[in-house]
Amino acid sequence: MRVRVEILNGEYWVEARFVKSKQPRDVQQKLSELQASIPDYKCLDCGKTFREPSFVRCPVCGRKLTRKVRRYPRVVRDKEGKRKIVGKLRDVFHCRRCNQDVEIPRYDKCPACGSPNIVPMKKDRAIYEEGYALVYVPKPTYDPSNPDEVKDFRSRDREVFRRVQEHYSQILKKLLKLNKELDKNFAAAYRLSFMENGKLDQENWEKWVFSSVFTNVKRKGRKGKRLIRSLLSINRFGRHRFDREAWKAYIREEFAPAIRDLLVEHYKYKESLLALRYPKSYIYLNRLLFAVLKKGISHYTPQLYSAFQIQPDPEELDVPTTGIAVDVVSVSRKFLNKLFMKIDEELQIREYWKKRH
Repeated sequence: MRVRVEILNGEYWVEARFVKSKQPRDVQQKLSELQASIPDYKCLDCGKTFREPSFVRCPVCGRKLTRKVRRYPRVVRDKEGKRKIVGKLRDVFHCRRCNQDVEIPRYDKCPACGSPNIVPMKKDRAIYEEGYALVYVPKPTYDPSNPDEVKDFRSRDREVFRRVQEHYSQILKKLLKLNKELDKNFAAAYRLSFMENGKLDQENWEKWVFSSVFTNVKRKGRKGKRLIRSLLSINRFGRHRFDREAWKAYIREEFAPAIRDLLVEHYKYKESLLALRYPKSYIYLNRLLFAVLKKGISHYTPQLYSAFQIQPDPEELDVPTTGIAVDVVSVSRKFLNKLFMKIDEELQIREYWKKRH
């Protein structure tokens, strides 16, 4: 089921015909089953999912509470008479004896592996299937014949769109920087395979650099010469012999954690919303992040080890993103550019960068 989602004042809503209570009985049953199948938390290290506590103790009377209630945000009117939403939708345990709400405890680490890298997942509010959201919150109405209300709605819509652009822009800037650093470090490390009797065969190495890694840069141009100078200054992976431990430390301690932080940031961004307005862009950026991570671990690392006749350990080629991203079909520059262009087509990221810079 695909639902068209609209936005108002930072909150996400759907048309009334998509409200769960107005669906046929068989559809309601299917939606309830999908809701119940969604776990509450997911561990980003081991990939396991787990649910919230089924009961809590009342802090006043100590009674065991198992009954959950849903607290909806209040809708008030300001001095000008406009509707304003106060608070957020939340589920709590309720003690009838004390008439007190008790918040659901939040996990701070995974109960299976003890890792602190856990993120909350949607439950009872939205269901994600291939990036399409099913949301059961009624949409606020505004008078289309009132120019002031229409203008206010459009201005808030543009403001939220700008915030979405800002999030994707920050993630993409960091990702492009990490991808460029990865390419440079790979080309600098592979340079050692062109060493003969302690001397570098620079002619053949430069041909390889511009035909295999930096295919979009002209060798004889100013950028190409500047790139070669920067690659020759990178000696962290050895001067005459390839340092396997240095490359392994770079991938596992610098590159992979940085990409994983971006994946977590992007995942938390989705979970902070009631629904996803641009689900396709979310999926494309998720795949783009995963593709860059896979390029460094399972594409560049085997090439380096093969050039120096090193047998890699299985753990060195394992991509540590279980449960957070799907696999990608390619890691080529053409595929990465294709994903970026799809994001740009929907969110106008390049136009946003031009306005900002």
